[in-house]
Amino acid sequence: AEMFPGFDFSAPASSAFDHGGKSLVTGPLLSRFVGSNLASQPGETDVETELSNLMDRLTSCGAGCPAGRTETVVKASCAAVLGSATTLVQ
Repeated sequence: AEMFPGFDFSAPASSAFDHGGKSLVTGPLLSRFVGSNLASQPGETDVETELSNLMDRLTSCGAGCPAGRTETVVKASCAAVLGSATTLVQ
């Protein structure tokens, strides 16, 4: 909750990422873990689009998502950013 203020982790995955929910996750990830003003890096919009697509794929189970799926989707989003080339230092 501290990392993603305002995000409702108790909401079902089918609705947690609607109506600004995605941006409550992507915003902090982009601001904290993706560099800015670097000579070579993916654009912030590109990273946000890919994270949004990932969230869509992981919540495609609709109302049939298992309990805890919302937390799993947020963890997967964190792992995607932290494991990406945007965090590498050369």
